[in-house]
Amino acid sequence: MDIVQLKEILAIRSHLHKLVDSGRMPHALLLSERASYGALQLAMDLASYLLDNDIKAQRLVHPDLHFLFPVNLSTQFKDVKRDKLVIDDFYKSFRELYASNPFFSENELYDALSLDGRMGNITVTECSNLMRKLSMTAFLGDVKVALILFPERINEVASNKLLKTLEEPNPGTYIIMVTRSKERILPTILSRCSILEVPPAGTEEIASQLEKDYGVDASTALVLARKSAGSWGEARQLALNLKEEGAVDNEHRSIFLRLLQDGIRKDLVSMQAEWTAIASMNKEEQKAFCTCALDTLRSIYMIRQGMDDLSYVLPEHLSGLRLYAQNLKPEFYQKAYDFFTQAIVHINANVNAKFIFCDICNRIYHFA
Repeated sequence: MDIVQLKEILAIRSHLHKLVDSGRMPHALLLSERASYGALQLAMDLASYLLDNDIKAQRLVHPDLHFLFPVNLSTQFKDVKRDKLVIDDFYKSFRELYASNPFFSENELYDALSLDGRMGNITVTECSNLMRKLSMTAFLGDVKVALILFPERINEVASNKLLKTLEEPNPGTYIIMVTRSKERILPTILSRCSILEVPPAGTEEIASQLEKDYGVDASTALVLARKSAGSWGEARQLALNLKEEGAVDNEHRSIFLRLLQDGIRKDLVSMQAEWTAIASMNKEEQKAFCTCALDTLRSIYMIRQGMDDLSYVLPEHLSGLRLYAQNLKPEFYQKAYDFFTQAIVHINANVNAKFIFCDICNRIYHFA
């Protein structure tokens, strides 16, 4: 199975293969990463290795390879109630998503499953179905593998269905989990897993790989690598955006820059349209917007300080951001940092999104 050729990922891959070969592979393994460093690729590769690198496992269609991930009502199955949905119904969309982008985010998974802005979750029914599958005799060989994505979406009731298997797995049964929010996983699940932290890759290494895989010139590759903060998935997406659209900016960044522009102009009517659009996003996308806003603020501040190299912005985009650096008030940066940091906390606390983003826009209007 193809895997990104970064030394950190290859070292972990080698370590996991040695665990399997020596018979020391834990039956419950949690791969944890802070961003799209490559944990999912490692999990898929390990699953395939446990299943003797069978071609069916590499294509994610092996009868002894099972998946569990958050789902919800979907426009793909308009007439099916939530409690009647079966995870297997989503396998085709999941396989297609992984084939096109093995570094996908939780929100990208929901888009691929056509959840129409809904948050996914893993229910008791889905956990019970997985346990039933794992209790059966393996179809091929003696090994069964379950791969659970975003286990933080398992609630306490559903987790009880998993605990017995995590504590006393049947021989030849392996459960591999992948998370980017380890702190949100229930302690009862965490305590029963061996945890392996997947680290970020080095800037120079990512830049070199971008040159090889995407034909990016050396100076641009270095900017994208710095901007990715060690995330190959992020660096890869930035390179694809640059290749396909000629721009690194994404939709969130564009919305944020329009907000800043409207704030500087004192155009409150235009700002209302922007915050209304943000408030209509799902929670994960709203948090992604806030994170993007913080990243963009940092770039503008570095430009204001005359440290263009540390802004991690491509040379052709410097002039556009320099206009914001020249027009925003010096005290705005710290205030805006606080606004968006607090917004992420409030989103996690389920505060009404309209209140959050209306308040942010009012603050930008007054302080920009």
